[in-house]
Amino acid sequence: MFILFKWLKWRKPLEGANYETAKMLLANHFQESMITTDFDRVLDHFLAEPCFDTAADLLEAKPELISFFKASKGGNKMSLLFKKGYGEGKK
Repeated sequence: MFILFKWLKWRKPLEGANYETAKMLLANHFQESMITTDFDRVLDHFLAEPCFDTAADLLEAKPELISFFKASKGGNKMSLLFKKGYGEGKK
């Protein structure tokens, strides 16, 4: 039942998201953070396996992170920069 609720809740907001780009955005954002909470476990799980299920779990923990997934959608300027390698320290 919870899986269906999670899917219904996050299906539209995550539609079109590029999980690999969102992974890079989140990893860059939290790289210097010393988080040692349940959130850290959820974030690590998403970074290890970026997909709808782990993204939805991450958003259940911190809904305000939806902006990273919105930024990852195709055609977005941020996603284009990451496709060109700017998110990996390249200039």
